[in-house]
Amino acid sequence: MAPITSMPTELLYIIAKKLRSRDICSLRQTCHSLNAKLREFHYDTLYHTQRIFMVPVFIENFIKLTEDRDAEHTNRTRELIICLQIPYIPFVPSEYTPNAGISSIPSTGLQHAQDVNSMCSSRQQFEYLKTLFSIFQNVRTVTFENTPKKAATDREMGLLYPKLRMEDFLPLESVRKPNMVWIFLADEARDADNWVWSDTLEAIASAEQSNITTVGFRNRYGEKGIHISQFDRMPPSHMVLLKPGFTKLRRLELYVNFDDCNDDPCRGFGRWLENIGHQVEELYLSGTGNVYWVKEHRKLFLPTSIGLPKLTKLDMDLLTLDVDNLQSFLLHSPGLKILRISGCWFQGTPTRSVSTFKLLKFAYEKLRNLREFGLQLLCMYDDNMDVGIFIYKKFELQSFFLKVYGYWNLEETCTARLTRSKDDRVAVIDDIAAEIRRHPDMVDDERARVFWDSVLERDFQPEDSDEYDDY
Repeated sequence: MAPITSMPTELLYIIAKKLRSRDICSLRQTCHSLNAKLREFHYDTLYHTQRIFMVPVFIENFIKLTEDRDAEHTNRTRELIICLQIPYIPFVPSEYTPNAGISSIPSTGLQHAQDVNSMCSSRQQFEYLKTLFSIFQNVRTVTFENTPKKAATDREMGLLYPKLRMEDFLPLESVRKPNMVWIFLADEARDADNWVWSDTLEAIASAEQSNITTVGFRNRYGEKGIHISQFDRMPPSHMVLLKPGFTKLRRLELYVNFDDCNDDPCRGFGRWLENIGHQVEELYLSGTGNVYWVKEHRKLFLPTSIGLPKLTKLDMDLLTLDVDNLQSFLLHSPGLKILRISGCWFQGTPTRSVSTFKLLKFAYEKLRNLREFGLQLLCMYDDNMDVGIFIYKKFELQSFFLKVYGYWNLEETCTARLTRSKDDRVAVIDDIAAEIRRHPDMVDDERARVFWDSVLERDFQPEDSDEYDDY
C-alpha cells in the first residue's frame, strides 16, 4: 500500500468537493488542511532545509543531536541556511503575564549569548563548520541570511540557550510574534557579514563538499552587504581551494557594499569571482542601499581575464558600472541568454543615453545567443541634471524599462517593449535592430541621440496583455 504522503492531490480534492452539506463543512476544511499538510511534509522530505545559527553553542549542540539520528535524516537535507543573527526573545516568567510586552530575557541568558558571540571568529568555529558539511553530504544550496524571516522554533531556542529553564516561562508562541528581536553577530576584529561567509566557503572546500550548486548571500532589507574590500584580504591559500572545491557551482548571488573600500576595491573580487565561478551559469549581483544614492558609489569592475565562460544568465541591480568594462566581461560569456540590468548607473561615457545605446549596440552585434534583455533607463530626458536636484523637483526618477525578447540575429522574432514608469504605458518596437543600425557613419554620441529621440517618440499605450508579466 502506498504511503499517505503519496496520495494524489486530485483525489483529496474530489473527496472534499463531494462534501457540501453544512453539517460537514468543517470536514471539508479538514480535508483541505490535510492536503496542504501532506504536501508540506512531502516537500520537506524531498527538499529539507536546515537553519544554522553561527554561534558555537548552537553548532555544538546541533552536531550532538545529528549524531544521535540516522543517516536518512541528514541525507535528505538539501539546503543549509547560515543565519548571521541569533534570535532574542523576551522570555516572560508566568507571574509577569500582564507585562509580556516589556519583560526581557534573564540577564544570565543574555550574558551567555554575548559570551558565545565573542567566540565567533575562533578557529574552533571553522572546525565546527567542516564537521557540519561532512554530515550533510547531499546539501545542494548554501545561503546566508542577515535578516531571517522565520521565527525561531522551540528546538532552535533549546539549542541556542540550553541552560535556560524553559518550563519556568510562558510558551514561546505567546511572546514570539509581538516581541521577536534579532541580534547581529558581532566581532570586533571583523565584520560578521564578511568573515562568516568566507570562512564557510573555505570549510565547504576543505570538507570536499563538491555537490554545492547554489551559494547565495541574501540581503533582505539592504542594511548590510559583503564589503567588497574583504576580497582583497583573502589569502592565496583560500583562493586556490575555490576552483577544485566548487566544481558543480551553478548559481551565485551576492550583495556587495562599497562603503569604506580601498582605492582599488575590485582586484581581489575579480580573482575570487573567476576562481569560484568558472562553472557558474547564473550570477546575481546587487549593491546595497537604493537607486537614489547608488550613483555616488565606486564603480564595480568585473573581471576580464577569463571571465565566466559558462555564464547564461546575469542579473545586476543597484550598481555603478563602467560600460567598456562590462562589455569586456561579457565577451567571455558567448552563451549568455538572459541579461537584466536595473537601478544601475553607468560611467565612462558622456551621458546615460550614450551608455545605454552602446550596451544595446554591443548586445545586438556581439551577444548572438541573447534572447532576453532587460535594461532600466534612468533620467533619459535630462542627462545633465544632477540626480539630487532631479529627485527634489520630481520626487522620483523619470525612468523607462526596455525589454527585448527573442534572438537578436533573428530580427523577425525579436520584439522590444518600452515601459514608462510614471504610468506603466507601453510602446512596442518591432524594428529595434533596424533602429540600432541607423546612421552607421555617425559617432556614438549622435547615433544615441537619434536612436532615443526616435524610440521615446513612439505611441505609448496602456498595457493590455499579461504575456510578459512573469518577466
